[in-house]
Amino acid sequence: MSLVHMSRRYSRSNAKSYARANLRGVWGAIPYPFTSDDELDEQGLRRNIRYCIDNKLLDGIYCGHFMSEFWALTTEERKRAAEIVVDECKGSIPVMVHTGHTSVKESVELSHHAERSGADYLAIGNPYFMAYDDGQIYDYFRSISERTELGILITNTGYTGIVLAPEMINRLADLENV
Repeated sequence: MSLVHMSRRYSRSNAKSYARANLRGVWGAIPYPFTSDDELDEQGLRRNIRYCIDNKLLDGIYCGHFMSEFWALTTEERKRAAEIVVDECKGSIPVMVHTGHTSVKESVELSHHAERSGADYLAIGNPYFMAYDDGQIYDYFRSISERTELGILITNTGYTGIVLAPEMINRLADLENV
């Protein structure tokens, strides 16, 4: 699939205000179906998304995180799944793509890909490997945030083994597009 840069509805500098005004309603975290050959079931994924859209079940789709078992996917599989989700939604409902990774470099690559694919927002979960202190955790999010134009939702879940303290969340919220 050739990626066509979709024009964003907002700039980096107004990502927060745009999200506050538009990130509303019921969002669904969708699982990714696989074939019996352990390949991404692209038609099944499209069918599931279309069902949600056609039946007006969701106001937005959140993809690529725990429900999608992102840790078991290759970077290319994650990219392809995001492309499918964005393509199938085609502006009918917004899409948030999880782009977190143990590697900041990989997370930035996934974030750029989501942006080029036409995603509306990014979601980044807490670092889940090799983050020892608040400084490293902050640097993880800051490093990604500074390299993308899309608004970022931080998913603060204990599944990663790290739960962000309210003080850290407040500090991260000072980043321009978080």
